Amino acid sequence: MNTEKPAGFEHWDEQDIEDLVASFELAFRRSPSNYDLKSYRRARSTALRLPLQTRRTLATMIASD
Repeated sequence: MNTEKPAGFEHWDEQDIEDLVASFELAFRRSPSNYDLKSYRRARSTALRLPLQTRRTLATMIASD
C-alpha cells in the first residue's frame, strides 16, 4: 500500500482512489494517469446525476458507434 497520495489528490479518500483506479483499469484495461483519474471521477459523478433512461440511451448510442 502506498501511503503517499499523488499530487492533486490530497482531499480524496485513499479508498476512493483505489476504487476509481480499479474501475478505470477494468473499463479501459490500462492504468490511469492523474489527468485520466480526475476526468474519470468527474464523469462518474456527472453520470450519476442523469436519469436512468438517459444513461441507457447514451450508453446505447455510444455502443452502437
